Amino acid sequence: MLCADLVSAGLSDVEMLLEYQLPLTSKRADVVLVGQHPRTGGPSYLVVELKQWSHAERFEESDTLVRIEQYGDRPVTHPALQVRDYCDYMLGFTAVLADAPLSLAGVAYLHNATDSDVADLFRIPGDRLGSVFTGQRRSEFQDFLRSRFAEGRSGASYADALSVNLG
Repeated sequence: MLCADLVSAGLSDVEMLLEYQLPLTSKRADVVLVGQHPRTGGPSYLVVELKQWSHAERFEESDTLVRIEQYGDRPVTHPALQVRDYCDYMLGFTAVLADAPLSLAGVAYLHNATDSDVADLFRIPGDRLGSVFTGQRRSEFQDFLRSRFAEGRSGASYADALSVNLG
């Protein structure tokens, strides 16, 4: 689905780093998209946490935990907070990002969900390092991708820099 969204947005040259291992830990981000920023001309990095969830709700009265059917009564971290944590970690341990922190953003993409089925997730306001998009907001997500990546510009050199430039 993410590949199709990139193509539909005219961004087929954006690099995709799948199961990107965060520096000095066993944690992995589902995807890091890498390309050239359309306004700055510099690097642009987007951590994407892909969720196949079709339904999610707040866990008890928590603002940070959610319940999804697949895990029964075991709560999981709100996906915007999960991706925000990945971004914060990358900013702390990746030298290329330390020099350009605004080049990094993060999203959770629930491509199988509608807004009403995950309404509780929108209780936490999104920001540059952690926001939520659903399948219902696919065109909005593609607009967001276009705001982060320039059409027809390869991100290969930036992807190489991210892969080898640890802090």
